[in-house]
Amino acid sequence: MRKAYLVFCLFVVVLAACGGGGAAETPLTLDQQMTNYEASLRAEADWLWSNMNYATTHARPETSQCAARDFKHKPVELDDTTRQTDLTAGSLVDNLNYVAELIGQARDQWKLFCDNQINSATASAFLESRLRPAYETLNTITTMLEQRITPSPVAQ
Repeated sequence: MRKAYLVFCLFVVVLAACGGGGAAETPLTLDQQMTNYEASLRAEADWLWSNMNYATTHARPETSQCAARDFKHKPVELDDTTRQTDLTAGSLVDNLNYVAELIGQARDQWKLFCDNQINSATASAFLESRLRPAYETLNTITTMLEQRITPSPVAQ
């Protein structure tokens, strides 16, 4: 009896560790998708900002500094119906896409610096010209998401 109990407990622990036995994941809400995308874009912006600072003090980059990173961006897509019924979500997704474009341009410029095709001053100036508006927009997105997720206090 004791052995069966131990086997059962082990099974429960393994099942819990596997997240419920392989059941399908609960799909993320639209707000969760946008929050996750914002976080991954911010992480890449932070990495590029660090690289920009690096470029201001290094004429040529170290190989390790140029190693590509995967930020696992998952862009949010809205169908026409959702875009029309949730104007705020449409605006948020448009802003996320704008930030992704700015970050993509900064990433491409960083790669040019890593490939020794542009100098450090050009790279750092270009990165700053893209990352400042990216951060401003990310901060706006964060505020808008917090307002959507946080319920308004009930008037009494």
